[in-house]
Amino acid sequence: MDKTLEETLRILKECIVRDGGIFDLGWCEEFLYPFYKHFDDKNRVLKAGSLIDFWGLLCEWEDGSGFPFYTGIEEFECHHFDKYAKAFIRAKLKIKEELPNIYFVIIESLKLLDKRDGFENELPNLSSSLLNNIREESNTIA
Repeated sequence: MDKTLEETLRILKECIVRDGGIFDLGWCEEFLYPFYKHFDDKNRVLKAGSLIDFWGLLCEWEDGSGFPFYTGIEEFECHHFDKYAKAFIRAKLKIKEELPNIYFVIIESLKLLDKRDGFENELPNLSSSLLNNIREESNTIA
């Protein structure tokens, strides 16, 4: 995590343009950065970029090409879903107001993941109260 957020977002944009999408990126290597810390950033570009990264992490999990989140048994660094979820829920009203499209795709990804069998089992370190908060939030959009 030696790179700044700006540098990480610049590299991510280059990869998305080069590869034609946000899938199969080095989320636990090249893009290992605590993006959740910027979900309420005053800089709209940094906020949007960080939220797009969260969506990318969810897409990686959703499409089955990888699992970039910490479960408690990894021997390597990866992202902490609980921190992302808590930060998203804390900033949800501003995100929904300022970046409604990004808010919507994140909610849709959370809904799809929650409908999968064993969602809870994939993140055994996730508290049931946080899981319920995520479900409540994802059900706000029908």
